[in-house]
Amino acid sequence: IELRQRYDYFKFIKLIIHSDLVISDGGSNQEECYYLGKPVLLFRNVSERNEGIGLNAVISKFDREIILNFVKNYKDFTKPALKVGNNPSDLIIESCKEFIEM
Repeated sequence: IELRQRYDYFKFIKLIIHSDLVISDGGSNQEECYYLGKPVLLFRNVSERNEGIGLNAVISKFDREIILNFVKNYKDFTKPALKVGNNPSDLIIESCKEFIEM
C-alpha cells in the first residue's frame, strides 16, 4: 500500500490503469475506476454516486468483514473498461456544425 498526495488528472489515470485495485475515500475516484473497470474500495459509509456500486465499487462502511472480503477477492470486481460512444470533442464539433450551416 502506498499513500500518495493528489495527482494531476493524467498522472492519476495512468496510475489507476497500472494498478490492481484502488482504495479511496473519494467519489470522483469511484467514477474514474468505474469507467476504467478497476476494483475500488471506498472508505465511506455512503456514496452520492451510483457509478460502479455493485459492480466494481464496494462501499466499506468501515466494516472489517467488507474490507477483508474486498481485499481477498478484488479480482472478482475487475470489469472491462467501458467503451464510450462519442468523445467530448466530437460532441462539441457536431454542436458547432449547426451554426456553420446556418
